[in-house]
Parts: sequence; structure tokens; C-alpha cells
Amino acid sequence: MDQAGLRYVIDCAPLPEPAYVDRDMWEKIVLNLLSNAFKYTLEGEIGISLSRSARWQERGVHCARHGNRHPDA
Repeated sequence: MDQAGLRYVIDCAPLPEPAYVDRDMWEKIVLNLLSNAFKYTLEGEIGISLSRSARWQERGVHCARHGNRHPDA
């Protein structure tokens, strides 16, 4: 990302309790999100965040999302 001139932003605050995930699957998901964001972001920044959601309290589900922003956005 440095070579492409993109800014990389990670927003991953500590969670109040442990999250149990399949490490191999989690790695594949995150790398796929980053790969797609990198492929379609020609300038600006790529950010990834992890946060606790209302669904997490009900079902133990975490939501991950990625986004890319143009510098003028």
C-alpha cells in the first residue's frame, strides 16, 4: 500500500470479552476484503474496522467491514 501511495487505517478497539473464531477462515476473510479494497482503490485510503454489534450480544456474531475512501470524500 505504501508503494501505491495509499493510506492504511485499522480501527480495532479491544472487545469486552473474548471472540472465538476459526483462525484460518478469519484470515482468509480479512485478506480477501483487503485484496478487493486494494484492487479497486486507486487513491486515498483503505480502512478496516472491527466492532461489537447488537447482533453480537444476541448470537455471538462479529461484524467486519471494509471501506475505501477517495481523498475528496
